[in-house]
Amino acid sequence: MKPEAEKYYKSSEEKFRAGDVEGGFADLDQAIRSDPEDATLYWERGVLRYEGDEFHLAVADFTKVIELSN
Repeated sequence: MKPEAEKYYKSSEEKFRAGDVEGGFADLDQAIRSDPEDATLYWERGVLRYEGDEFHLAVADFTKVIELSN
């Protein structure tokens, strides 16, 4: 993971733990923009979307994980 992406990823974890779901997703989205080839970031967002019952968005993220894994 690129350093800038890691910074946003860690910030998103802190925000999710604090209950700031919107801020957590915003930082996770920024992490992905900073390192769009890191499948781990899409996986994490996909899991969070799945847990939030946003299944169609989770599928898109999991599909990206598969694409990056090939």
